[in-house]
Amino acid sequence: MKTCPYCGESIEDNSAQCFKCGTHLKTSAYQKICPKCKQIYRADQDYCKNCPDTLLSVYMPDAASEKGSAAWMYVVGFLFPLIGIILGIVYIARKEDALGKSLLLFSIFAPMAAGVVLGILTGLF
Repeated sequence: MKTCPYCGESIEDNSAQCFKCGTHLKTSAYQKICPKCKQIYRADQDYCKNCPDTLLSVYMPDAASEKGSAAWMYVVGFLFPLIGIILGIVYIARKEDALGKSLLLFSIFAPMAAGVVLGILTGLF
């Protein structure tokens, strides 16, 4: 058992997050796994608790760091349409209706179309 550095709660050794406060716990990219029962252990353990077998060392990258690298796409995906909508409103206020309407429509429908295309490509739809 290990303890959460934030709230002090006792946590299972193979937990990546505290169940009480939700703090993400830093784990090594290398962990050990039992070849028989498939139980995952920390890198400093050598034998399985369930079956006395030697553990294998495996590289398991942190899923949170992989997800964090895509966070900028959410920011850009939100900011570009917002900027387009603001510019569209500005151009409509300046009596340049054609350009303003085009910017508004493009800012609304282009992200939707991109989302559908990316959804199809990634297998969401």
